[in-house]
Amino acid sequence: MRMPALAALLAVAPGSAAACAVCFGAGGEKGLVSGITWGIVILLTATMTLLGGIGYLLYRVEKNRPAEDLGA
Repeated sequence: MRMPALAALLAVAPGSAAACAVCFGAGGEKGLVSGITWGIVILLTATMTLLGGIGYLLYRVEKNRPAEDLGA
């Protein structure tokens, strides 16, 4: 119910749906470059944290697994 009402409101008043200052260009060239740089840093940090957590989990599982007896 909320989505159609929001779509109707934005159709009537498109000025309120303007992009943020970085996307819209009000920040100038410096603001755009800074925004893109911080976006890349944040996305890489999230990705590396997730991959590090998965790697650590696999390490702990292998470390705690009982050794197989391969003897005769």
